[in-house]
Amino acid sequence: MNVSDPKKKSVPEVPLTGVWGKLDPPRQGQLLRGSALCQYMAGDLIDTEFGLVVSGTAGIEYSLGNGRRCLSELMHSGDLINMTRHERQTQGTLIALGECCVLPLVKRDFETLARHHKDLSDAYHRQVEDQTGRLRDHIADLGAKTPLERIVSVLFELRRWPDASGDSAAQMILPILYKDIAAYTGMKPETVSRALRKLREARLISTDGADRERISLLNVPRLRRIANGGAPRKIKI
Repeated sequence: MNVSDPKKKSVPEVPLTGVWGKLDPPRQGQLLRGSALCQYMAGDLIDTEFGLVVSGTAGIEYSLGNGRRCLSELMHSGDLINMTRHERQTQGTLIALGECCVLPLVKRDFETLARHHKDLSDAYHRQVEDQTGRLRDHIADLGAKTPLERIVSVLFELRRWPDASGDSAAQMILPILYKDIAAYTGMKPETVSRALRKLREARLISTDGADRERISLLNVPRLRRIANGGAPRKIKI
């Protein structure tokens, strides 16, 4: 993992995304006042305890006792960073999973502003609810689904991300690498590759690009049944 040495630039060059981008311009100005955008490359440590992911992808990484790598949470553009709430933050670190821009904020100042402005408070609660819901779904995936079901579930999760949109509703561009999907789903990278190959052989997906980063979902109804654990488990990996 690289030691973070982020490049900083003035905030107005990159607009806010997600619920934050829907705030009125005056409120955005208050939120951004005094902040500087930090840019990171893949593997960089992000030392921001509170702030917003403006673009790219970040993840909370844990190194387990046997040397395995685990990603317990993924964050895309518009997501809130709040490492101050992690009681076990000494075991987990926030890292960039590609080119990533983060806007650090002072939590105390943010909370004061939110107390006085309902639109900012509402945006905060909507964002927290969304991220909490994703975490609940991810816990269910890890605890109850087969490896193939986990992979298909993650494809649907990543498909909804701002940085994953393709040329059509049935296409997506993977915003993270296979090794990161593996760390997020508790599997080995070769298992992820094998699962995607099986899905291609079953003509449920197709891939394009040198790194097979562009994926087309060829049979969305059947893939949804697999993701929900409701289809016969005929595809073995």
